[in-house]
Amino acid sequence: MYEVELLNLNTNEIFIKKFNSYSLMRKFVNKVNFSKKLKLLMITDNSYLYD
Repeated sequence: MYEVELLNLNTNEIFIKKFNSYSLMRKFVNKVNFSKKLKLLMITDNSYLYD
């Protein structure tokens, strides 16, 4: 499981989005990189816990 921590620049709220697939997480992160409303703060890889 992968967790992506994001900052909403409009409201200054931090939220976490969880993904079970690495490829889905990478697609989402690529979209966030081009966004003007969201900023990527951290990506956490917890997949070693779910083997």
